[in-house]
Amino acid sequence: MNVGKVRYELLDKDLGPAVDFGDALLRVSGRTEGEWAVRMLSSDGLLVMTGTYADARFSTANGRFTYYHRNGRVESIGMYVNGAKRGTWYRFDARGNLLGERIYGEHDSDTLELRNGWSTEARTR
Repeated sequence: MNVGKVRYELLDKDLGPAVDFGDALLRVSGRTEGEWAVRMLSSDGLLVMTGTYADARFSTANGRFTYYHRNGRVESIGMYVNGAKRGTWYRFDARGNLLGERIYGEHDSDTLELRNGWSTEARTR
């Protein structure tokens, strides 16, 4: 449903159209300066995620993303560039304590594996 320039969509856990409204997520989105700003809310109204996408189909994450614990504290935060994680991502426990950080970019293992078709599985003869 659209209200003015804001789009409201009920989604299931796999981000398809919701059938069971009890577990549905509410995606609230609006176009801002060529991108789509998105907020995801749980069925009980709690903020789950904020971020921006490059397209109206929400297939290419692009910009800062923040994910939240049910208590409202940040669970993780970082940047996407053209659908790939970039820079430093931070993870926090439900009390707000830093659990760790990971740097994504040109030389991280995920990017190299994807680019070169490498597998992380051990191989035997």
